[in-house]
Amino acid sequence: MICSKQLKCVVLISILLFLSIRQPSQGATAIISTEKKHQSIEGFGGGFMFGIFPYNCTPELKNAIYDSLFNKARFNVIRIGNHYNPDSPKEVTEIPMMLEIQKQWPHIKVTMSSWSPSPSIKSNNSIKGKDEEGNRASLKKNSNGFMYEEYADYWYKSFNYFTTAGVKIDWLSIQNEPDWPASWDGCHFTPTESNSASYGKALDAVYNKLKSMNVQFIGPDMTGLKGINNNSIYTYVDNLDLNKLAAISHHFYNGADANSMKNVRERYPSKLKFQTEYLINEEKNWAGSVKTWFDHLQLIHNALVEEEISMYLLFALAYKQASTHCCISLDSTANGNYSAPPGYSMRPIYFGFKHFSKSIHRGWKRVDASTDQSSLKISAFASPATDSVVVVAINTGTSATTLSITGIPKQLTSGAVYQTTQLQERKTPQGKKYKYEGTISPTDAVTLDPLSITTIEFPHQNYKTISQTNGNKKAGFKHFSILNTTPFYNGMFISFT
Repeated sequence: MICSKQLKCVVLISILLFLSIRQPSQGATAIISTEKKHQSIEGFGGGFMFGIFPYNCTPELKNAIYDSLFNKARFNVIRIGNHYNPDSPKEVTEIPMMLEIQKQWPHIKVTMSSWSPSPSIKSNNSIKGKDEEGNRASLKKNSNGFMYEEYADYWYKSFNYFTTAGVKIDWLSIQNEPDWPASWDGCHFTPTESNSASYGKALDAVYNKLKSMNVQFIGPDMTGLKGINNNSIYTYVDNLDLNKLAAISHHFYNGADANSMKNVRERYPSKLKFQTEYLINEEKNWAGSVKTWFDHLQLIHNALVEEEISMYLLFALAYKQASTHCCISLDSTANGNYSAPPGYSMRPIYFGFKHFSKSIHRGWKRVDASTDQSSLKISAFASPATDSVVVVAINTGTSATTLSITGIPKQLTSGAVYQTTQLQERKTPQGKKYKYEGTISPTDAVTLDPLSITTIEFPHQNYKTISQTNGNKKAGFKHFSILNTTPFYNGMFISFT
């Protein structure tokens, strides 16, 4: 039997353990240096892939999804595939979808990549990346060698097809993951000619065919910085005419460590870097220890800080039912159609990625940010005139901490705090999901929950709140606030409280 003193000791120890877990650890400090500027930000977004589009949903569901993506999270870049086949023309769903999106959100930019050219110029006469024996499929050969000119003609016809229909394409990547022998749609290119066609020669041919058109090229869009079969990003990029590329683009399925990112930054200091596709897979260890959405957020931080990425795109903004590969998973009926209710579910990465996409805007620059606590990852961004600043803090520790920020410009007198805590991917989300935590002054300390991501916005002084008392109690609110056009949104908010 436990005596009274023993019981009291057990209770006391339990209380102390509870308090040690729940209470913030010793506070941390972040130092922001807005005068030390780094890369310019182009945007955040993701793809609409493999025919699984919100465009196929009911109008009510589609509008709700678009609102979540482009208004609430403010994604401003979309990646689409070139699935047009000039040899067998048929309607491409991406066109009516993009016309609809670009009409309502004209600021959204588009990057397009091909998974496979027409079967008639492929070595296996198929859009697949391998033949039946498992050999890599590349461009077909004729008497002149690999069919680069025919490949350029495929791209010329495809680009004209999209633009004539009214879709604005801002960036073009000639081939998705040229280093990967895909069992699905694909086309293999090597840095120089081998059994496969040369990526550089293919780029030259397409560039020369389309150079008079209003589009920029990015590439090589390979699987990762390490690449496949010892063909790293260096072996591809160093065999290209970099004057033809607006940005070096790649994915993060291999070689996604901080040192590799830093090496790319230092090797190509004058080129923009775009990360154009990444998804997490709990069963596969594609990028080291990146297996959860929270790991993915730390990868995004490293990409922005170590490689100085200017654009970060997710594999899919919306994808199939129960998928962890996307921001929004679409619930399908037995016949494959998407319908309400509710029709979709928000994945944890939606709330986490929103901490970057919602407040960091095109044309802003990353500025120096450091912290004295190793469990924190801090990044900061400023508007062109440095009259608005955003700080993003990731607490990777299992204890809460407070964060004091120094270096915020003196003219910025107040800010707003938003936080998301670690959510369970395949369970009903618990905890904070981009929760508004209130306003702060630059001298206030911010509480960072364990395993959380927090955004602190310090907007410019045109962001004003005008409150008026509402005498009509039946309206259900006491005050309304008009929030003028801000650096964080193009428009006007009216908030009722």
